Amino acid sequence: MAAKVQPEGGETDVQANSSDDVKLLISCAVTAVIFLVLGFAIPDEAANAGGAAASYVNPINMIKSFFTGGGIGMALHSAFMPFFMMKKKKDIEAMNSKPLEETTFTADGKTKIYARKMSICQKLIALFVGSLIWIVNQILSIMAYAGIDLKVLFFPLPFYEFWKSKMVVSQMRIKGAKLRLKATFSDAYFLWLKISRNNLYTCGCYGKRCNKLGYEKWLDKRLAWAGTIPEGFNNDFVIFAVRASLCERIQLAVLKFIFGAVLSACAPLTQPYLMYKLYKFELAHMVIGGKTPFFKEDFTYQNMLKTYFVSCCGCRKAVIWKFVDSNIDFDWSAQPAPAQQEMDREV
Repeated sequence: MAAKVQPEGGETDVQANSSDDVKLLISCAVTAVIFLVLGFAIPDEAANAGGAAASYVNPINMIKSFFTGGGIGMALHSAFMPFFMMKKKKDIEAMNSKPLEETTFTADGKTKIYARKMSICQKLIALFVGSLIWIVNQILSIMAYAGIDLKVLFFPLPFYEFWKSKMVVSQMRIKGAKLRLKATFSDAYFLWLKISRNNLYTCGCYGKRCNKLGYEKWLDKRLAWAGTIPEGFNNDFVIFAVRASLCERIQLAVLKFIFGAVLSACAPLTQPYLMYKLYKFELAHMVIGGKTPFFKEDFTYQNMLKTYFVSCCGCRKAVIWKFVDSNIDFDWSAQPAPAQQEMDREV
């Protein structure tokens, strides 16, 4: 068993059957017991008073269904979790068995961050799978109205989203170097289950109010170099969850209002300026391998304006993304990040 070392840029290594997974399993099991006890404790006579029609909208019946349905769902997922914990252990062993190649930057290596995207084939597969998931969800929703609620048994969303994320990360490049996700499908399922549990506690408020960019932040913590950590870098990344600060977003909102209300006729000239400011703000909050990137001197409003017209006034977004990526650089003369020891995940 490899010794566990805390990396300088934060914990990014995936651990098999970590304490968080065990705590999640226990909390789901306890939640299932409490919710089922509360659900079955409500007498059916009170819930069904007034006939079937009145029972359907009876507040007592709704509360009983909430506790019973939530308890059954948590109970089923508590039974599923041990399987995914074993699957996670096997996946991590397979990941650890693969040797890491040395990460090298090439002089003409391209950076692909904003221009990250899936291939046409991958998009078609994602569209087909996503449509299939939506259709099945609709069918299960209709069945739930008839009293047969099987939605708790159908939870492909975390696996589908993680699969798409892995494909996107496989297309990203940093000066020609590849990135990877140090996570498994089981980790994505556990994250989804944690959010679902918290939504159950808060009647859906957690996911809408308290977990903004939660999945993106989770991805950033698990981003890593596909090979060894390059000299002067570490495994600290902020790419998916990057956005401008509150003050910067207010500044952009004011500019949009002024340009929209006063200079709406000059949109082909003002829109590139807004994009220029947005990318400048975002990049200032981005972290790649422990370094904060910056734009080259060629990244100016004039060049953004030219690119905007070449992109047919923003219709060809890939043209703008490629221009932005081509101007991202790092301060190579800066002091290197603390040396980090290559680590295997615990199994």
